[in-house]
Amino acid sequence: MVDIFYTAYLMTSVGNVFLLLVLLYIFIQDYMQIKSKFTLGLVIFAGIMLINALFSCSLIHSIFTPGCFCLYDPLHSFTSITEFFALIVLIYIVSK
Repeated sequence: MVDIFYTAYLMTSVGNVFLLLVLLYIFIQDYMQIKSKFTLGLVIFAGIMLINALFSCSLIHSIFTPGCFCLYDPLHSFTSITEFFALIVLIYIVSK
């Protein structure tokens, strides 16, 4: 049963990195047009969230540190899935 949760965690954590890249792209495009402090703040926010997602993604972590044992809790699956759907909603709202 843990394998299903771990697989879901891996898929959604990689998906979160991808969605944050899309969100960062949208915010950078908005900043290039508007050039306001608010949009710059959104770019910085998305960049920090992307760094967080990269460091918390165990697939990316295993590429850079092979042989390293990573602790996993099934709660990580829930938080990663929740973040995935929240990013989808945010991208949908921002792109309109």
